[in-house]
Amino acid sequence: MSTLKVDTINEKSTNGAITIANTGNGNTIITPAGTGKVVIDGLTHPHADGSANQVMQTNGSGVLSFATISTGFTHATPQSGSGTSLTFGSIPSGTSLIVVTMHDFSSSGGDEWMVQIGDSGGIETADYRSQRSTNTNGSLGSDGTPNSNESQGFGITVDSASNAFGGQMILSLHHPTNHTWTSSSSFRRAAYDHSWGAGSKDLSAELTQVRITTKGGSESFDAGTINIMYM
Repeated sequence: MSTLKVDTINEKSTNGAITIANTGNGNTIITPAGTGKVVIDGLTHPHADGSANQVMQTNGSGVLSFATISTGFTHATPQSGSGTSLTFGSIPSGTSLIVVTMHDFSSSGGDEWMVQIGDSGGIETADYRSQRSTNTNGSLGSDGTPNSNESQGFGITVDSASNAFGGQMILSLHHPTNHTWTSSSSFRRAAYDHSWGAGSKDLSAELTQVRITTKGGSESFDAGTINIMYM
């Protein structure tokens, strides 16, 4: 194999084309020195190979890198109802959709539940713009407040310790720059009850964690399971 070492190749043809070719069936190899990168037409290529099944992506500023294609939702590990709060952490950067799911989930009293979100600085416990409501046997607002505003979290109306919840809350990234998240929830509660709500919340950085707790902080979760899936 022949090796050609040059600092600069100047185009001398009349049509502006520079051709690099070999006359055999071998590969044409371009290898930069040291930590240098291969730059072709303003596009900087990775210095090393990626992992199996990764693809090449651009950052929009001329730098290419290897990335893993999202294959859909990632499921966390379900947590059993216990303690005064349950947290799902280590949510990766780039997440824009989270679904909180419950099955036969209940607490020891009737205080409202708060689904709260947070970034690397911790869980946010204020400045939510949230509303919750219920329908019991066809009657709106069994707790006497058909539409209740909440600022401590995305609220879920509970009313009674005997109510076991099944359903979901969808958290969607609305504004990536402002880290604004919206919520929409729908749960079956006990035999003929329906609990739902909606809201929004700004964070100061990318979301990294989701927590559920009771509004007063004194009641405990005591049965069923809760989980999240995200993408």
